[in-house]
Amino acid sequence: MAGTHPDAVACSPSVGVYVPKMPYYTSADVFHVRHNVAQPDSLDVAACQDSFYGLSLSDGLSGSALEPKCRRCPMLQNETTYDLYVVAEDDNAQTAYFRTNNIQLAPTMVTVFMADVTPPLYLPAGEYPLIRNLSPFAIDLAVSLSEPGTAFYVVVPSVSAPPTAAQVHDLVGSYGGVTVLKSGSWAVPVAGQDYGISVTGLDDELGHSAYVVVQDDGNTNTSTNMYHSNAPNLQLHPNRMDFITQDGSPPLWRGTYTPTLSAIAGTSFSLDAQLDEPGAHLRSQTLNQ
Repeated sequence: MAGTHPDAVACSPSVGVYVPKMPYYTSADVFHVRHNVAQPDSLDVAACQDSFYGLSLSDGLSGSALEPKCRRCPMLQNETTYDLYVVAEDDNAQTAYFRTNNIQLAPTMVTVFMADVTPPLYLPAGEYPLIRNLSPFAIDLAVSLSEPGTAFYVVVPSVSAPPTAAQVHDLVGSYGGVTVLKSGSWAVPVAGQDYGISVTGLDDELGHSAYVVVQDDGNTNTSTNMYHSNAPNLQLHPNRMDFITQDGSPPLWRGTYTPTLSAIAGTSFSLDAQLDEPGAHLRSQTLNQ
C-alpha cells in the first residue's frame, strides 16, 4: 500500500497504524480489521506487537487482552474523511510449494468518514443559548449550533436544584421534588443559523431558570460506512439562564382602603386606596347622578 497515494498510511506497525498479523473473520470470505480512534500507550506498542505476533492462531482469533491495543489507529481523527486503499491476496501458495499467492492488480478505494463522537458547539461561543423577547407571560429561547441537531429545554422556579442533561432531554415533568413549569424542544436543521422557540404560559413577576441542552443528529450509515453507534451525541451539562418575567397584571386593592372615601365636604372629598404593588398615581372620575 505504501506509495499508492501521497497521503496514504501504510498498514504496518512501524508507522502508527496497528493491525493484527492474523485477520479476524466471521466467515470463510469475510474478514474484519476494526480500527479504534483511541490513542495507545506508546510504551505498550512494542511489547504489544511482540506479544501479539507470538500468539497462536486460536489465541489471536479469540481476542486476547493484548489484542485491543494492537488494533488502535492513533493517526485517525473523529469527523475526518479518509481514503482507504485495500488489496486482497489469496492463500494459493499454501496448496503447493511451487505456487504463489494471487494479489489483486489494483487497490480498491473506500472513503470513510470517521464517526462524530462529540455534541454540537454553540456558535458564536459565549453568545448562545440566549433569552430574548422577555414579556410578562412568555420568553423566547434561541441557539445557533456548529452542526444540525435538536435543542431541549425545561423551565423551573429560579430557586430550584438543577436538572441533569438527561432529564432536560427527556422533558421530565418533575425531578428530585422540583416541578417543571414548561418544557419542549425545537429543531436546528442548519449549522450556524439562529433557531428559537417561544415559551408561553408563564406567571408574571416571578423568577425562573431555563435549562437548555443540545444534541446532534448522530451518525448515518451508508452503503460503505457502517457506524459503531448511530445514537446522537448529547451535551453533557445543561446551560442555565435565569430571568424574571415582567409585570403584566394591574394592581389589586388591598387592606382597609378598597377604595374608601373620606373627608367628604360640600364640594370635595378624599379618595383613599391601598394597592398590592407600588403605583404611579390613582385616577378617578366623578359622575353626577
